[in-house]
Amino acid sequence: MTKKYYINNMFWGYFMAACILYASYGDDEPKMIALRIFGLASAILFPFSRFLIEKAALRYTKKEFWETGFFKDGVPKTYLMTLYFIFIFMTSIPICVLSVFFEIKKLTAKI
Repeated sequence: MTKKYYINNMFWGYFMAACILYASYGDDEPKMIALRIFGLASAILFPFSRFLIEKAALRYTKKEFWETGFFKDGVPKTYLMTLYFIFIFMTSIPICVLSVFFEIKKLTAKI
């Protein structure tokens, strides 16, 4: 992943984190503080998670599959993209932790 890819894909992560911060403004319960912390962490890791999910999806399908049929521009694609971004935001922390774990495992296997 390049710096350009990260910058181009960070908007939705920060937008969702801003929505969480706005909705929980003024609420100082421990649950809300934890939600804010995890929201900010997910926002930072959002582009990494998107990159890994797209890489995994393209490993098993072709790019043409995602540009035809149900995935053509229109209303269904808009709803799917919304669900896709929410899914990436919710899974960004676990996916990045697993990615780091597998990278460490690869490095220790070489030693």
